[in-house]
Formats: sequence, structure tokens, C-alpha cells
Amino acid sequence: MLFSQLSRLRPGSGLVPAARACMHPTVATRLAAASVRMRCTSTAPPESDAPAPPEGAEGALLFEGPKHQWVRTMKKISIANLTFACASSPIIIMTTDMAGAPGTGIAMSALIMAFGGGTTAGLMWATKTYVKAVHAVVGRDAARLVTPTFFGNELVTEVAFESVTPITKAHPFATFEADGRLFYLDEVGEIDPEFKARLQELLPHWEHGMGAEEEQEKSKSE
Repeated sequence: MLFSQLSRLRPGSGLVPAARACMHPTVATRLAAASVRMRCTSTAPPESDAPAPPEGAEGALLFEGPKHQWVRTMKKISIANLTFACASSPIIIMTTDMAGAPGTGIAMSALIMAFGGGTTAGLMWATKTYVKAVHAVVGRDAARLVTPTFFGNELVTEVAFESVTPITKAHPFATFEADGRLFYLDEVGEIDPEFKARLQELLPHWEHGMGAEEEQEKSKSE
């Protein structure tokens, strides 16, 4: 009777209560475990490789400027200074006019506006080329460069390596030129070795960090 009931069981169908009740407990436990393993094996999803990133997506980090937070803070301070100058100038003119000295108020307002506008414009000109980070572009011979905006936010520009050329404009903070824009890579920033070698091919006279002679002198002093 036991074998006739077992012969009617199908793989994966489980044990009916009648068959389980009339067989030895050890046999029932083993058959139940085998049935569970068969069900788990048949329902387990096949392993699949991770999908490749789409073409044009942001890739690995190639460069990171160490002073990007300082640049952002200075820009916000300069903008706050300019905002204060714009807001206080009318008040100064009105106050001095009521006191009978309108010329003094105009001169003071002009001085404050010139200082606030001059420092903001100068800082914008000096830091607009500063590269915060450089990321590779998947599937393209290009890179994405992050530079600060007027208010200190991030501006992402995609640059093809074929458009990278030595600088042709006078600027104290410029490493290379691409599509009419100047970009500056901080000399003490972290740079990927392959990215550095690629730039050295495009910029023959460019050296990142200390030169060979400076490194030898530093090693001797240590």
C-alpha cells in the first residue's frame, strides 16, 4: 500500500495527507525536503549580467579640484556684498540728502557700488575657468567638465578631446582651451593617470603638479 501511494506522487506536487500519514516519519521528512528543493530550483531566476550604461552617460571621475568649495564660498560672499551695496545705496543718498549733503551720499554710494561690483566681477572672471571635476563620457571620446556659475552653482560642459588646444588668450588661471572657452585644472588636484597622459599629448608644454626637478629636490631634502 505504501509503494502504491508513492508511485502516484508526481515530482513537485507535494505529499498528500493520506500518504504522509501512513509512512514512516523519517521517510516523510526526507521526501518533503526533496520536494522543497525541486520547487526552489525550478523557480529560481537565472543569473544575468548587469546592464551596460547607456552611451553618453557620466563615467568615471578623471579629475577633482581641491578648492572648489572655497571658490563657491568666495563667490557667495561677493554676491552678498554686491547685494548689500545695491540695497544700502538709496538709503545713504536719502539720509545725506535730508541732512543737507546730497553730494556726500552720492559719493559714498558710488564708492560702495564700485567696490561691490568690482570685487564680484573680478572674482567671476578669475574663477569661471576653475574646473571642479572632470568625468568621462561613456561611449564617446569626450569628458564632462564642471565649472562654477555666477551664483556658485555647477555648470556642466561636455568637451570632445579633439577640440582641446593650448591656450591662446591671456588668463592667469587657464590650462587649455576648448570650443572657445578656457578651463583651469588645479595643479594640486587629484588626476587620473590616463587622463593626464592624454592631456599631455594634446598640450605638449603642460605639466600637472611638480616637475621632475622639483620632485628630486623634495626627495633629497626629505
